[in-house]
Amino acid sequence: MPSTDDTQYYSGNPLDRAQIERRDPALLTALLAAAETRVTLFQGDRPLLAFNETGTSGKIGWLTLSDARVQHIDHCAFYLLGKTAEGHARFVCDIHRDGEDFDTEADLFSDVGKFIDLRSVGLQGLVSNPDLSILAQGKSMTSWHRSHQFCSTCGRPSVSVDGGIRRHCPHCHTNHFPRTDPVVIMLIFHGDECLLGRGANYNQGQYSTLAGFVDQGETIEEAVRREIKEETRIDVGAVTYHASQPWPFPSTLMIGCHGEALSYDIHIDDHEIEHARWFSRNEVRSMFDNTHRDGLIVPHKYAIAHHLIRHFVEED
Repeated sequence: MPSTDDTQYYSGNPLDRAQIERRDPALLTALLAAAETRVTLFQGDRPLLAFNETGTSGKIGWLTLSDARVQHIDHCAFYLLGKTAEGHARFVCDIHRDGEDFDTEADLFSDVGKFIDLRSVGLQGLVSNPDLSILAQGKSMTSWHRSHQFCSTCGRPSVSVDGGIRRHCPHCHTNHFPRTDPVVIMLIFHGDECLLGRGANYNQGQYSTLAGFVDQGETIEEAVRREIKEETRIDVGAVTYHASQPWPFPSTLMIGCHGEALSYDIHIDDHEIEHARWFSRNEVRSMFDNTHRDGLIVPHKYAIAHHLIRHFVEED
């Protein structure tokens, strides 16, 4: 049977987002100058991790701003993540620039740690969940700045302001804010069975909950019903919220729901999914236990889909 741990990976960020300080240039400057301030680095989508002596577990590779190895980084590229419980500022910076060699950059910080892609960090459990949640914030933040260097209104270069939670166009004075894309992800049940499917790019034997982006002008409940109808032709009635999870690839909010099916016959849209079918609770239990007769499995516990499916199994 699955464990009863409900921790959502990439959630539970312990930092105070420091809304007051980030809107005051003088306070931001003071935070940058403070001896207790630290910065974590991203090399594109890969955070810098410091490992223990055995290399089996790690933590965020925090650096001081006075460290000579990071002084070549423009302070404009430092984005404020927030403050610790002690009031110490934490920043993030993306050190990678187009045309630069990843290995050369990595060598500059090899005595601190290694740059590892965030998916692997989560899947392998390389850091604690509080650290993982801070890295999720950092990745979403740096990814947005990297892809929004220019104003979408006039095309001129924009600048980071308010510690990185806003970009401003000096030419047309348009403000741009980071976007978080809402995604519904739902476990649909019919009596003692639940609906699971798989995409063409899934791991071998893996079945999961179905999911899709929320459209403009659409409620969460409407999005759940529409996505299931589009992908399987199943009608859904009552929809209940279960939990949510920030998903930093690049920046979505996974809205986990359960829904009650009003119909049973499945007709998949093969443009959306490869296969879908109904699974009994006992069959799903065997997938958690890795004893399924056909070798079928559920998603890793770092995905909210794992917890949605587990909740259904443990209801019995």
